[in-house]
Amino acid sequence: MKRLGLPQFSAADWINRINDSAYTTASLDSYSEGELVLELEQRIAKLLNKPAALFFSKGMTAQFCMLKVAESRAQKQRFIMSPYSHLAVDEEQSYNHLLGMEAIYPTNEPRPYVAADLNDSITAAAMLVE
Repeated sequence: MKRLGLPQFSAADWINRINDSAYTTASLDSYSEGELVLELEQRIAKLLNKPAALFFSKGMTAQFCMLKVAESRAQKQRFIMSPYSHLAVDEEQSYNHLLGMEAIYPTNEPRPYVAADLNDSITAAAMLVE
């Protein structure tokens, strides 16, 4: 298995590294709130030169929040995504059932969509790219 250049540690090494961490004295987070979550959000905001950042423990929750913000701003309930994206393949149209939004598929080919697949007649609140 490719390790992506990451160092390999034994279980004992990981336990020792965790025990030596300055973060072991921090309070536990609950529902994505707590001092470490706040620190992570602040570090990410600074890294991206943004006024704030939000941590989501689930990517799908982050996508849904992004879609609702885009819908509110654009006043449109449609968004563009690939028919092979995670939301299309694994989530059984939950975006429609939970958010009342409709997906537009610019291509049905088994590949990511490209700019040439889009045309001026497509209006949407957002484009989801995975």
